[in-house]
Amino acid sequence: MSNVTAVHAWITHMIIAHAAGVFNDRIVTHQVKYLGLMENLRVRRAGFAYRRPYEMFLQRYKCLTPATWPNYHGPSKQGVHEIVCHLGFERDEYRMGNTKIFIRSPRTLFATEDAFQAKKHDIATIIQKIWKGRLQRQEYLKMREAAITIEKWSRRFLAQKEAERRDKAVHIIRNFIKGFITRNGQITEVNKAFVELAKAQYLIRLSKNLPTSLLDKSWPPHPVVCREASTLLHQLHRRWLSRKYRLALSPGQKRQFELKVLAESIFKDKKKSYPQSIGPRFVDDRLTEEQKALRQTFQQNHLNGDKIVYATTVTKYDRHGYKPRERVLVLTNKHLYVLDGKTFKLKHNLGLDMLQELVVTTESDNLLLLRIPPEYKKDKGDLILEVGHIIEAVTKIVDVTKKAHNVKIMEAGTISHNLIGGKQGVIDITTGTSPAIVKGKSGHLLVVASP
Repeated sequence: MSNVTAVHAWITHMIIAHAAGVFNDRIVTHQVKYLGLMENLRVRRAGFAYRRPYEMFLQRYKCLTPATWPNYHGPSKQGVHEIVCHLGFERDEYRMGNTKIFIRSPRTLFATEDAFQAKKHDIATIIQKIWKGRLQRQEYLKMREAAITIEKWSRRFLAQKEAERRDKAVHIIRNFIKGFITRNGQITEVNKAFVELAKAQYLIRLSKNLPTSLLDKSWPPHPVVCREASTLLHQLHRRWLSRKYRLALSPGQKRQFELKVLAESIFKDKKKSYPQSIGPRFVDDRLTEEQKALRQTFQQNHLNGDKIVYATTVTKYDRHGYKPRERVLVLTNKHLYVLDGKTFKLKHNLGLDMLQELVVTTESDNLLLLRIPPEYKKDKGDLILEVGHIIEAVTKIVDVTKKAHNVKIMEAGTISHNLIGGKQGVIDITTGTSPAIVKGKSGHLLVVASP
């Protein structure tokens, strides 16, 4: 023992003979081979303190990396490599043999084992979670079975009450059968009481179920003997609702209806974003207070008596490069102006008779392409705009120009736009989860609309 304690022994094996003081070469040699001492010496001599087959190492420590947990279906050697890489082993701290992994430092092995012991708590938490979930599901199934039983008996009780009600109704109806059979014929002593009751009940039902809106075109059903009276009353009621509604309309509301009807004739069943524009009211001015002050200066210097009909902020895209720029669109009774969004400097002045087409897409995007005649040299081609309230803006323009046929609604795909010198650019229309208008990799303007 003094010899053992004098050195730093990594491992000590005791070889036991059959009797004290007896040294048998054959028995000792067998124990040395059985315990693998020679292999341990060769491994230790190479500087490695630990070896383990890949299967055993992977089975024990596979929980330390997400790549091998809970099951690894690849080769065991590859799985062990995933573990040592995840744990950050230094390259000189281990070697990968044909069937085993060799670890040089006990400190590395102990750190791996400590990580394994710490991971046991996480595994225990997972097991506890699954077990609690199973218990809760069993409790839920019991409650569900109880609820089904309660529902079954409740339905049985309600069915019994319904049967009693029907029996009572049958008794009452039987008294009117004779009158009901002849209810559509001439009034006689047999059906007179039934017919008079039918008329009275019809008028009572009608008074309680009259439509309250012009949009509601329904009319309560009537008995055969009241057919003529029902037709006359329906006509009178519709006329009264119409008169009542007209008298209650203000000039502003009447104007709103005119614009909404115009928008419907242009966009209904043609553009996906139209249904969202039905409810909100159309407005004439969507500028901020600061922009309204700048607009006053512009109006004094450029409009020359023109009346502003509509104003809103837009984004204008350059014809070359498609760089976005903040702009303000101002519509008057004679012209359409595009101004700088910050300084209100005049950028484009188009007479309304110069607008060949107002191009929009069938998708839910806000793209508006204003086609300008090629011979109009003051501009460099068609204007590409992104308008936040596209339905409202196009309706306002058409209301002034009275040219609804100029609105072109294009299917998704590609749209060409004119440039100066007879050249053309391309706009690609597509759908996606992130709506945007950007320059695509192909060099075209890419419009992504929500599906």
